Parts: sequence; structure tokens; C-alpha cells
Amino acid sequence: NVLLVGCGNIAVNFEDDPLRVKPASHLGCLNHFKDKVKLNVSIVDYRPAALKRALKLMPDAKSYLSFDEFLATKQPLNLAVIATPDDTHKTIAEDILERQKNLDLLFIEKPLATSITDAEQIIDLAKKKHVDVAVNHTRRWEQSWIDVKHMVDRGDIGKLLYMTGIYGGDPWRVGIHMADLANWYNAPHGAIMTYGKFPYLLFEVDLLGEKGRIRVTDNGR
Repeated sequence: NVLLVGCGNIAVNFEDDPLRVKPASHLGCLNHFKDKVKLNVSIVDYRPAALKRALKLMPDAKSYLSFDEFLATKQPLNLAVIATPDDTHKTIAEDILERQKNLDLLFIEKPLATSITDAEQIIDLAKKKHVDVAVNHTRRWEQSWIDVKHMVDRGDIGKLLYMTGIYGGDPWRVGIHMADLANWYNAPHGAIMTYGKFPYLLFEVDLLGEKGRIRVTDNGR
């Protein structure tokens, strides 16, 4: 049993973007696996138009116009996905963690919360309830970026010395991916630059090592 709270861009709409590798949204991913895994999906959004668009992608999903409306059903969950405005993450996460007894994974859009204190409280409650929490830094699951991680860890370019990155878009929404990669690759030094919004996806990384260089262009394609 799966719950998706929020039916905006990353939850649904990116599935219609021709420049993105598919599946490109939470609901798109669930739809991709529905023939391989039996899924009972519930979706929540206060906007009727957003629910209508989501139901076109997954007609069998149960839809609710409020989170409270879903909670009233007392539907048990195995997976919950929170893709709502940042300042709502903590409240929704706590409600789910407190009410759900069989939850395996709580998957939350970045940022986890809007303050370190709130993030730590979510994590502490999840530990208490024995529920795993994951934050959607998508490139950690994309094969091209995983391959780069393996190359760095194997020492293919020697010791990693420096990482530079350029991207187009919002620092909260796009730049955070660049910062996460720097952390994942253990880059000791780096520079991240943004050039505002573009009509296409701009995301490139340059890793400089003692013995070589890895350059990733076109968002890893």
C-alpha cells in the first residue's frame, strides 16, 4: 500500500517533460512498476486539477482532496511519499509516523525539512518507530552518476582534488543536487555555479584528480 501526498511537478508533472529520462516523477515510477508489483496507490492533493492530471497517469489510484480525508480511512501503508511544500514536510511526516504501524519507508522530497531541528525530529521519530527515511536526491539512483561514484572510489583518477559544477535553476531545487554529489563523492574542494533558468536541463560536473579527470555533461546522459 502506497501513499503519495502532493501531485505537483516532481510527483506527477515531470512525466510530461520530453527532456527528462522516464520515469521522471514519483507517480511515474509507481506506474512503471505496477505490472511487476501489486500496488494499491492513494494520492492526495487539495487541487482537483492536480488530482485529475495524476489520475490520467494512474487511473486506478484512489484520490483524496485532503490529507485528513485520507487519514480518516485508516488505510495501512508500506510506503509513503511526501512531495508537498517544504514547510509542510515535518507535520505530515510526524502524522504518518505516529499513525502507521507497518510502514517500511518514508520517502520525502528535498529538503527533508526547513530547519535542522525539524529534520532531526523527523529522524528521531522514525528511529523510534523503526521506519527508514530517504530524501529524494535522485542522482544517487541514476546509473551514470553511480558509475562516476565507482570510478572515484576505485581511484581511476587518483585522489580526488577538486569538483566544479554548473547548473541552471533554483539552488533549493537543483543546486542542492550538486552539493549532494560533492558530499557523496567526498570532494575536498569545489565550486558550484548557477546561471539562472534555461529552456533545457543544464547540469554538468567536472571532477579533477591527481591522475585524471572525469567530466559529466548533458545531465549524465
